[in-house]
Amino acid sequence: MIACSNHDEIMAYIGEYPLWSDAEVALVNRGHHEEIMAYIKKFVFDKEAEIALIKRGNHDEIMAYITKYPLKGAEIDLIERGNHEEIMAYISEYRLWGDTEPVFIKRGNHDEITAYINENCFFEKGEVALIKRGNHDEIMAYIAEHSFDADAQKALVKRGNHEEILVYIAKHSFDAGAQKALIERGNHDEIMAYIAEHRIFPSVKQALIKRGNDEEIEANDAKEFCNGLSESSGLSLGFHALPF
Repeated sequence: MIACSNHDEIMAYIGEYPLWSDAEVALVNRGHHEEIMAYIKKFVFDKEAEIALIKRGNHDEIMAYITKYPLKGAEIDLIERGNHEEIMAYISEYRLWGDTEPVFIKRGNHDEITAYINENCFFEKGEVALIKRGNHDEIMAYIAEHSFDADAQKALVKRGNHEEILVYIAKHSFDAGAQKALIERGNHDEIMAYIAEHRIFPSVKQALIKRGNDEEIEANDAKEFCNGLSESSGLSLGFHALPF
């Protein structure tokens, strides 16, 4: 349809009807700015046409599209294009797909990453990529707003930044794998801080015992005892409250 139509015919058609996917790609590749902008105003592109639009590289067309629609399959193309204004506009409106986040982080623009963290959490691959990137300010900003998933928790402990670990412990708990990694890391202050704030899972307690630090073991035992008393007291109150 695009190949055998003139400008007026195309404008008349897209003023009323959307195009099939291959015709959308043909429209973008035809490269007539007015036609593309008119289409964007009324219709969302399919994935292949989105990719063609990003590759065409017209800033005004891309901005018109991404401020109106989330990308179906061209997010990585947008990030790899590397236009700061376009990326900031996009992440101010939409959360990135999980596979896009590592590419976004690898791009390494601090302002973009910080802006994204302020509005969204990452998927697990993105969290791990953030920790591997190793920017202390970005990690601290993330911890202030979000907790990490399991693999990222272990990555944080293995990264070994004392301040990051302590701040994380003050705000969030670890899963069993990260608890074990923390104990194996062997920093007494971090372990004591964790015990003071959270429970050690029964499946991890053996690792604490194997480490053999009496102060840590006693602190954990005392915490378990107090938690047991609290739970027992709650159950007792619950039974007293039951009507007879």
